[in-house]
Amino acid sequence: MPAIPSALSGYANQAASLTGLDSNVILSQWISENGWTVPAGYNFGNIMNNGSPVVYANASAGVSAYASLINNGSYYSGIRATAGQSPSAQIAAITASPWDAGHYQNGSLLTNVYNSVTGSNVSTTASTPVASASTSGGSTGMQTLLANLNQTQKTGGTSALAYSIIFSVLGIGLVLLGVRFLGGTS
Repeated sequence: MPAIPSALSGYANQAASLTGLDSNVILSQWISENGWTVPAGYNFGNIMNNGSPVVYANASAGVSAYASLINNGSYYSGIRATAGQSPSAQIAAITASPWDAGHYQNGSLLTNVYNSVTGSNVSTTASTPVASASTSGGSTGMQTLLANLNQTQKTGGTSALAYSIIFSVLGIGLVLLGVRFLGGTS
Protein backbone atom coordinates (compact mmCIF):
# COMPACT_ATOMS: atom_id res chain seq x y z
CA MET A 1 0.00 0.00 0.00
CA PRO A 2 1.39 3.40 -0.91
CA ALA A 3 1.80 5.92 1.87
CA ILE A 4 -1.18 8.20 2.40
CA PRO A 5 -0.13 11.85 2.26
CA SER A 6 -0.86 13.45 5.62
CA ALA A 7 -2.42 16.42 3.82
CA LEU A 8 -4.94 14.10 2.13
CA SER A 9 -5.87 12.60 5.51
CA GLY A 10 -6.25 16.08 6.95
CA TYR A 11 -8.57 17.13 4.12
CA ALA A 12 -10.62 13.96 4.63
CA ASN A 13 -10.93 14.85 8.33
CA GLN A 14 -12.22 18.30 7.32
CA ALA A 15 -14.78 16.74 4.97
CA ALA A 16 -15.83 14.32 7.71
CA SER A 17 -16.49 17.19 10.09
CA LEU A 18 -18.64 18.89 7.43
CA THR A 19 -20.63 15.78 6.42
CA GLY A 20 -20.74 13.46 9.43
CA LEU A 21 -19.23 10.65 7.36
CA ASP A 22 -16.31 8.55 8.56
CA SER A 23 -13.03 10.20 7.51
CA ASN A 24 -11.55 6.86 6.43
CA VAL A 25 -14.57 6.17 4.20
CA ILE A 26 -14.12 9.60 2.61
CA LEU A 27 -10.39 9.01 2.25
CA SER A 28 -11.07 5.63 0.63
CA GLN A 29 -13.50 7.17 -1.84
CA TRP A 30 -11.02 9.89 -2.74
CA ILE A 31 -8.23 7.34 -3.24
CA SER A 32 -10.57 5.24 -5.39
CA GLU A 33 -11.29 8.34 -7.48
CA ASN A 34 -7.80 9.88 -7.75
CA GLY A 35 -5.15 7.53 -6.41
CA TRP A 36 -2.99 7.90 -3.33
CA THR A 37 -2.32 11.61 -3.72
CA VAL A 38 -3.80 15.06 -3.38
CA PRO A 39 -5.32 15.52 -6.84
CA ALA A 40 -4.39 18.37 -9.15
CA GLY A 41 -7.15 20.93 -9.03
CA TYR A 42 -8.12 19.76 -5.52
CA ASN A 43 -11.06 17.80 -6.96
CA PHE A 44 -11.06 15.16 -4.23
CA GLY A 45 -14.32 13.49 -5.22
CA ASN A 46 -13.66 13.69 -8.97
CA ILE A 47 -16.69 15.97 -9.33
CA MET A 48 -17.73 16.54 -12.93
CA ASN A 49 -19.51 19.39 -14.65
CA ASN A 50 -20.87 18.57 -18.11
CA GLY A 51 -18.50 15.60 -18.36
CA SER A 52 -15.38 17.55 -17.38
CA PRO A 53 -13.64 17.47 -13.99
CA VAL A 54 -14.03 20.63 -11.95
CA VAL A 55 -10.86 22.45 -10.87
CA TYR A 56 -10.82 24.19 -7.50
CA ALA A 57 -8.52 27.08 -6.55
CA ASN A 58 -7.37 25.46 -3.32
CA ALA A 59 -7.91 22.51 -1.02
CA SER A 60 -10.46 24.35 1.11
CA ALA A 61 -12.64 24.99 -1.96
CA GLY A 62 -12.34 21.35 -3.04
CA VAL A 63 -13.29 20.03 0.40
CA SER A 64 -16.21 22.48 0.60
CA ALA A 65 -17.49 21.46 -2.84
CA TYR A 66 -17.33 17.76 -1.90
CA ALA A 67 -19.15 18.37 1.40
CA SER A 68 -21.75 20.55 -0.29
CA LEU A 69 -22.50 17.84 -2.83
CA ILE A 70 -22.94 15.27 -0.06
CA ASN A 71 -25.00 17.60 2.13
CA ASN A 72 -27.19 19.14 -0.54
CA GLY A 73 -27.12 17.00 -3.68
CA SER A 74 -30.45 15.27 -4.26
CA TYR A 75 -28.72 12.26 -5.83
CA TYR A 76 -26.64 11.72 -2.71
CA SER A 77 -29.34 11.71 -0.03
CA GLY A 78 -28.65 8.00 0.54
CA ILE A 79 -25.06 8.82 1.44
CA ARG A 80 -26.15 11.73 3.62
CA ALA A 81 -28.56 9.43 5.47
CA THR A 82 -25.67 7.23 6.64
CA ALA A 83 -23.85 10.01 8.52
CA GLY A 84 -22.95 8.61 11.92
CA GLN A 85 -23.57 5.01 10.84
CA SER A 86 -21.00 2.28 10.38
CA PRO A 87 -18.30 2.52 7.71
CA SER A 88 -19.91 -0.50 6.00
CA ALA A 89 -23.23 1.34 5.69
CA GLN A 90 -21.48 4.43 4.35
CA ILE A 91 -19.47 2.41 1.82
CA ALA A 92 -22.66 0.66 0.68
CA ALA A 93 -24.45 4.01 0.25
CA ILE A 94 -21.60 5.51 -1.77
CA THR A 95 -21.45 2.37 -3.89
CA ALA A 96 -25.21 2.45 -4.50
CA SER A 97 -25.18 6.14 -5.42
CA PRO A 98 -24.62 7.37 -8.96
CA TRP A 99 -21.26 8.88 -7.92
CA ASP A 100 -19.30 6.30 -9.90
CA ALA A 101 -20.77 4.80 -13.07
CA GLY A 102 -19.17 1.44 -12.26
CA HIS A 103 -20.31 1.68 -8.62
CA TYR A 104 -16.73 1.17 -7.50
CA GLN A 105 -16.72 -2.32 -9.02
CA ASN A 106 -19.94 -3.09 -7.15
CA GLY A 107 -18.33 -1.98 -3.91
CA SER A 108 -15.26 -4.19 -4.01
CA LEU A 109 -12.87 -1.36 -4.97
CA LEU A 110 -14.10 0.99 -2.25
CA THR A 111 -14.14 -1.80 0.33
CA ASN A 112 -10.64 -2.98 -0.58
CA VAL A 113 -9.23 0.54 -0.41
CA TYR A 114 -10.96 1.11 2.95
CA ASN A 115 -9.46 -2.12 4.28
CA SER A 116 -6.01 -1.05 3.03
CA VAL A 117 -6.35 2.40 4.59
CA THR A 118 -7.55 1.13 7.97
CA GLY A 119 -5.92 -2.29 8.14
CA SER A 120 -9.34 -3.77 8.87
CA ASN A 121 -11.38 -6.44 7.15
CA VAL A 122 -14.72 -4.72 6.53
CA SER A 123 -17.04 -6.31 4.02
CA THR A 124 -20.14 -4.84 2.48
CA THR A 125 -22.96 -6.18 0.42
CA ALA A 126 -23.59 -2.94 -1.42
CA SER A 127 -26.35 -2.78 -3.97
CA THR A 128 -26.40 -0.76 -7.14
CA PRO A 129 -28.96 1.99 -7.67
CA VAL A 130 -30.90 -0.41 -9.88
CA ALA A 131 -31.33 -2.87 -7.03
CA SER A 132 -32.24 -0.23 -4.49
CA ALA A 133 -34.69 1.40 -6.89
CA SER A 134 -36.37 -1.87 -7.77
CA THR A 135 -37.08 -2.68 -4.13
CA SER A 136 -38.66 0.64 -3.30
CA GLY A 137 -41.82 -0.20 -5.20
CA GLY A 138 -44.31 1.57 -7.43
CA SER A 139 -43.65 4.83 -9.18
CA THR A 140 -41.14 5.86 -6.53
CA GLY A 141 -38.86 3.02 -7.66
CA MET A 142 -39.24 4.09 -11.27
CA GLN A 143 -38.56 7.72 -10.37
CA THR A 144 -35.44 6.70 -8.46
CA LEU A 145 -34.27 4.57 -11.36
CA LEU A 146 -34.76 7.40 -13.84
CA ALA A 147 -33.15 9.96 -11.52
CA ASN A 148 -30.11 7.71 -11.06
CA LEU A 149 -29.87 7.16 -14.81
CA ASN A 150 -30.14 10.91 -15.40
CA GLN A 151 -27.42 11.68 -12.82
CA THR A 152 -25.15 9.00 -14.26
CA GLN A 153 -25.53 10.61 -17.67
CA LYS A 154 -24.72 14.03 -16.17
CA THR A 155 -21.52 12.68 -14.66
CA GLY A 156 -20.61 11.13 -18.00
CA GLY A 157 -20.70 7.49 -17.12
CA THR A 158 -23.65 5.48 -18.45
CA SER A 159 -22.51 2.46 -20.41
CA ALA A 160 -24.36 -0.02 -22.57
CA LEU A 161 -24.14 -2.46 -19.64
CA ALA A 162 -25.89 0.03 -17.34
CA TYR A 163 -28.71 0.46 -19.85
CA SER A 164 -28.96 -3.29 -20.24
CA ILE A 165 -29.24 -3.80 -16.49
CA ILE A 166 -31.80 -1.02 -16.10
CA PHE A 167 -34.01 -2.29 -18.89
CA SER A 168 -33.69 -5.89 -17.65
CA VAL A 169 -34.83 -4.86 -14.19
CA LEU A 170 -37.67 -2.82 -15.67
CA GLY A 171 -38.71 -5.79 -17.79
CA ILE A 172 -38.66 -8.16 -14.84
CA GLY A 173 -40.67 -5.65 -12.81
CA LEU A 174 -43.28 -5.37 -15.55
CA VAL A 175 -43.53 -9.16 -15.81
CA LEU A 176 -43.96 -9.47 -12.04
CA LEU A 177 -46.53 -6.71 -12.06
CA GLY A 178 -48.43 -8.51 -14.83
CA VAL A 179 -48.31 -11.82 -12.93
CA ARG A 180 -49.52 -10.09 -9.80
CA PHE A 181 -52.34 -8.37 -11.71
CA LEU A 182 -53.45 -11.55 -13.51
CA GLY A 183 -53.18 -13.58 -10.34
CA GLY A 184 -55.61 -11.25 -8.59
CA THR A 185 -53.42 -10.56 -5.57
CA SER A 186 -53.20 -7.11 -4.12
